[in-house]
Amino acid sequence: MCSLNEDSFVFSPSEIESLDWSVQSDWKDKLESLSLKIRPLQIDDYDRGFTKLLGQLTHVGDVTKEEFEERFKLMRETKLVRVVVIEDSNNNQIAGTATLLCEPKFIHQCSWIGHVQDVCVDEAYRGKGLGKIIVNCLKLLAQQVGAYKVDLNCSDAKIGFYSALGFKKEDGQANYMTCRYKN
Repeated sequence: MCSLNEDSFVFSPSEIESLDWSVQSDWKDKLESLSLKIRPLQIDDYDRGFTKLLGQLTHVGDVTKEEFEERFKLMRETKLVRVVVIEDSNNNQIAGTATLLCEPKFIHQCSWIGHVQDVCVDEAYRGKGLGKIIVNCLKLLAQQVGAYKVDLNCSDAKIGFYSALGFKKEDGQANYMTCRYKN
């Protein structure tokens, strides 16, 4: 994958390399045919358009490179966050991203829950199956840490996409509530 120092990644690239991709056996060929590679977020991805890509998903704000690097280091140190990106090798830009937050629990024999967040594929790369690849990667990473389930919140328009990837509404649990704060 990459021969860079592991400290430059938010988590070890070996975690992705060791995944059993039988759930989506065509992922490698698909990425290679498009000159794309899947890997953990790197500290220099700020310069590859990472925050700009997230701006296609939601409001990001004016995040400086220094702020990005501080947050990156915090994520790496906690060891609970897996930010995965798909990079275009032709232009060294980030084409897609998604985040897995691994939450330790006392329930289910001190198991884990994986929370899928911030799934975004650049407009120029949509319709090529990258969203499917990156979400399946997060599901596999969640299994690797021992999660007993993976959840996510999505807009109504995305329910079909996530349903096709094995997510489903659970009876009595399909409510999403939030309390937002100004910052």
